[in-house]
Amino acid sequence: LDGGNTWMPTTLTSTGWQYAWTVPASGTITIQSRASDWLGKVETPSAGITVTVASATPTTTPATPATPATPATPATPTATALPWANGTLVKTGSSSTVYMVVNGALRPFTSAAVFHANGKKFTDIQTATADQFAAATIGRPVGYPAGTAIKGSGATVYLVTADGGKQGIPSMAVFNKLGLKISNIIQVNDGDFANYADEGVAQ
Repeated sequence: LDGGNTWMPTTLTSTGWQYAWTVPASGTITIQSRASDWLGKVETPSAGITVTVASATPTTTPATPATPATPATPATPTATALPWANGTLVKTGSSSTVYMVVNGALRPFTSAAVFHANGKKFTDIQTATADQFAAATIGRPVGYPAGTAIKGSGATVYLVTADGGKQGIPSMAVFNKLGLKISNIIQVNDGDFANYADEGVAQ
């Protein structure tokens, strides 16, 4: 099996000879035979026969993985009702900003002047937890109360309306008709002034 270097003994019978062999690795091999007698005479080996051995390692086809389940659609979070009544003043312990509860939203005061103009007192402020604030909707800032005369950096004076907007006062006659006083006009910075929605002209 190895080019004639090694010969494996077998038994000859009246019908021939047999040899049980261990299958070698894959490849093409030549099997030869020769006979010898009890006197030690050995014949010339036969030309042999050529065989091809194919002993490929068996492979296993992996099973097709199961299709993963479609994740459930997360539930739409629902708004959490605030634990305070309309008009309640609240703040967190870590912030100086004060909020007023208005129709389920927290509306901040932008200054102490606006806070006092709305008749509020610091002694009425309640402290809320961070979780309560995280669940709340923050609304637009609280403005000066209805009937207040305000102006920004422009020349026009405006009247604060009942719903927190502003109306331009077109003339001194209208200004006087509304019972306003020049000394009571409040100067508002342009950032806060923009929080008052335009609602036309005062009559």
